[in-house]
Amino acid sequence: MASSIADWSCLDHQVETVFLAGHTDDEDELARVLADYDILVVMRERTRISASLIEHLPRLRLLVTSGMRKIAIDLEAAAAHGITVCGTASLSCPPVELTWALILGLVRNIAPENAAL
Repeated sequence: MASSIADWSCLDHQVETVFLAGHTDDEDELARVLADYDILVVMRERTRISASLIEHLPRLRLLVTSGMRKIAIDLEAAAAHGITVCGTASLSCPPVELTWALILGLVRNIAPENAAL
């Protein structure tokens, strides 16, 4: 999905962007696939970035996630290996707030009214 929601051609030509769509729970296989990358952008929590996996990723320097409450990332292990972990800030309960905002937006036709403005 990430490959289709942005124009990745605008990145510096020195940066190669690779999208991995497959999933594996096999940590050895994951280490083999990710070993050559300096930066990982993880989109979901289904892939665990454990201390033992981090041990097998010597080139990894930056780990980006869509939120900082990721229980799938061992933040202490990343810090111990000098890996910067960053992501978006969020509240502990945004789904409730966003759900109500979407309901109100639908009921009050906010998107069409905004477009018409």
